[in-house]
Amino acid sequence: MHLDLNAARRLWPKATLEQIQQHVTDLLNADDAHSTVLKQDTRSRVAFIQANGVSVVVKTLRPSRRRMLLGGLDHALRFSQGWREWRGARQLADAGVRCVEPIAITRRHGADLILMPAIDGKTLIDHLADERDPERRLALAGQIGQQLGRITAAGLINRDHKSRNLLIDEAAADGKAPPLVIDPAGLRQRRRPRQVAKMFALLLETAGQTVTRREAMRCLHEAQWIDPTLIGLRPLIDAAYRAKLGRAHVFKDASGR
Repeated sequence: MHLDLNAARRLWPKATLEQIQQHVTDLLNADDAHSTVLKQDTRSRVAFIQANGVSVVVKTLRPSRRRMLLGGLDHALRFSQGWREWRGARQLADAGVRCVEPIAITRRHGADLILMPAIDGKTLIDHLADERDPERRLALAGQIGQQLGRITAAGLINRDHKSRNLLIDEAAADGKAPPLVIDPAGLRQRRRPRQVAKMFALLLETAGQTVTRREAMRCLHEAQWIDPTLIGLRPLIDAAYRAKLGRAHVFKDASGR
């Protein structure tokens, strides 16, 4: 088991190392009777656990058939999906990007298990479906843009930066902080302009049809303020967005009409 002691101490600030290790082991060993499954498919399982005054999420990631042939070597060499997610969270945190930071990672029965704190919030797409206040939406768009700018300014792109991987907690809903990034296994080094354009386009595509031009412009302008190298990418971002949705000129003006 690999443990991030700093992340663990946020849950157990007064515990000793031995006590933290025991808490983590107990949570990873929790059976179905003490957990609530939030999501499950053939390759992954996400379970919510509340015990001893803390709320956590345990994510189980099963390898593909090709990776199974490696017999756990991908985990040992730290290039499995679980380790990519762990490493992505570390890179985002180092870049000053809000994210859900894992507490521990281990390997059991051929699958990666990741222990993370549970966050009370909604995904971005679910939040936008309920949020009708235009000023609150605009403030959130600005925070998302600043977050995108911090990612690209750090020389990174997230190939899976979609609305369901952005968690809106209370601070983000009030426009006082950007969303929390979850599932950052798709984080890569920024190499080509089109990678950045596709990241913006993916987020806009998955945010739903309620996003206005004004909100899209606020997002882009705030990103450019943080990372001025994005200024020249506006045509590429617009083209990538139109290619995905067929909606022309989302960045034509800031009117929101």
